[in-house]
Amino acid sequence: MQNNIELKKEFRRGTRLRDQRKYSEAITCFNELVRNPSFSDESYKFHLVLGGIYNELKMYEKALRSFTICLSKKTNCELASLGKYIAFVKLEQYDNALKEVINFLKYYPANLYLDTLEELKVEIKEGHINNPEFIKSIQVIFLKYNMA
Repeated sequence: MQNNIELKKEFRRGTRLRDQRKYSEAITCFNELVRNPSFSDESYKFHLVLGGIYNELKMYEKALRSFTICLSKKTNCELASLGKYIAFVKLEQYDNALKEVINFLKYYPANLYLDTLEELKVEIKEGHINNPEFIKSIQVIFLKYNMA
């Protein structure tokens, strides 16, 4: 019980620091939580927040690592997948970004990704995405969500 109280207290402290844009302190807080073996069941949350902070700081490689770790612990975390997608786009790794969307949506439903799918629909229509393999995979997803 004490561990649970400590976890919630530290998590709130870290998110408060993040919200106050005290990113360095927030990163330190979440890294301490990640290293604490007592909290390993909840560590995906810490990596998710760290990934968001790193994206905010334009540290996209670190964001990708954090989101990847989060997804390895909680494979259906759509926010982590979307964070990876954004980091890949910012790094101009468009093929990896599209692969992330496609791979996630093969197994899990789209909620947060619905806006992204609308944007991808426009990108395909305007000819910005022209890889036939990606287009075919994305069109299957469009059909699944009645977006064809």
